[in-house]
Amino acid sequence: MKEIYYEITKTMNNLPLSIYLHKQSPCQICAAHWHRALELSIVFEENVIFFNNGKKRIRYKNSVNLTNCEEIHYSIPQFKRYSDKIVGYTIQINYNFLEKMIPNIKNIYFDIDDPNKNKKITNYMLKIYQEFIDDKFSKNMSILMMTLKMLIFLYEECSEERHVGNTLKTKNILKYIIEHYKEELRVYEVAKYFGYSREYFSRLLKKEIGMSFKEYLTQYRLNKSLNELININKNIAEVALNNGFSNETQYISIFKKIYNITPGQYRKSHNNDK
Repeated sequence: MKEIYYEITKTMNNLPLSIYLHKQSPCQICAAHWHRALELSIVFEENVIFFNNGKKRIRYKNSVNLTNCEEIHYSIPQFKRYSDKIVGYTIQINYNFLEKMIPNIKNIYFDIDDPNKNKKITNYMLKIYQEFIDDKFSKNMSILMMTLKMLIFLYEECSEERHVGNTLKTKNILKYIIEHYKEELRVYEVAKYFGYSREYFSRLLKKEIGMSFKEYLTQYRLNKSLNELININKNIAEVALNNGFSNETQYISIFKKIYNITPGQYRKSHNNDK
């Protein structure tokens, strides 16, 4: 995630969607973010914890999590080891396309928590995945057709009226963190910057994203550090300081607490895979 807001600009093979495969890894925590695209993620192995606008959901094998347009969300996979095995995938459907298909999409909220509805969406997602991995000439048409069928089901069976909360306030806060995460940020100072009391500020974040300011900031800093560990020739201390941690010891301690391995072990495991 590079920005707190992004629109899908690159579509897959001229389709109005993108598909992202997920490999097994204990270090794939996705920091809270939002985008206009409709997002669906299916779990093939183990389980993944999803947070959508502060609501926690655990999705197990062969179940789907749906993120509505502009909804703040993040996920925490529950894997203990690395492998190249595909353990799930995410499909993001372009907002401009959705708006053409469903003109009132901005006022709609899709809910697939009902087990029967989730199972139906899971079947669509499994079929889309099969078309995606098949090497046949018509696969893009098949993917689009199956995606449209899934959207029809969502619209006819899973749609509700959207209730707008305080997401705009939260998005501005998350955007501020992304722009300043390398700096020393204190919760009371950021709250004051936005004109909130510390208590209101803390309650707002907890309600909207399901975690505290400190938890989100730490998670975001860790996520940003992962790329540097495997792609940039810096020592651990430099990576720590470049991502807002006060020192190497603090960075290693937090990294190990969250990921159950050290930054050095993470770097070594990826270097061995190359």
